[in-house]
Amino acid sequence: MRLHFVTVILLASLFFIIGVSMVFADGYKGWSPIKTTGYGVISNYQGIDVPPGQEVVVTAGTKNLSITGIVFRWHDPDDNVVWEDYIPVQGPLTTPDVPDNVHQEVIDWANDNPNVKYLYAQNTHTPDTIGDWGVQAFFIGDGGKTAAGVEDVIKIRATSFNVIPDLPVVGTAGAVTAMLLGFGLFLRKNKKRI
Repeated sequence: MRLHFVTVILLASLFFIIGVSMVFADGYKGWSPIKTTGYGVISNYQGIDVPPGQEVVVTAGTKNLSITGIVFRWHDPDDNVVWEDYIPVQGPLTTPDVPDNVHQEVIDWANDNPNVKYLYAQNTHTPDTIGDWGVQAFFIGDGGKTAAGVEDVIKIRATSFNVIPDLPVVGTAGAVTAMLLGFGLFLRKNKKRI
């Protein structure tokens, strides 16, 4: 009876942990604001976890053809500014043309909205700390204001991604299997004592 109770508690805990890990962020914006506000920013890892040591490409775009450059400010999980780069805009491109290394959402937008002229800039870094990262994109142009220590800011947009530890060889499924096997051995060993 006691063994069944422990097993039920273990399985309930396991399902709870798996269920919590499947929660998605509500209110995701990504590239879609470019349709309404004219400004968007997205990473090539939007909506998926980043393994440590992988390059992350952040793309910022705008339909405002007077923008001259974009400042990318990368925040680590402790909210420290790790990198800050000014990148002159490229283009204009006309949809359905898109830059290299962009998320599928940008490609879909370009295909669904033909003949839209836009400017873009990309910034690439390799995050080395596990946790939630954020990247702010400051769109720079004449007549802008000073914001967060950056001059001539017309708009600010942001994106984020999560760097997770990489479990070697077998991944999460293997880790869960190993835990269950270990628990089974523990129960078997304790059964012999009784």
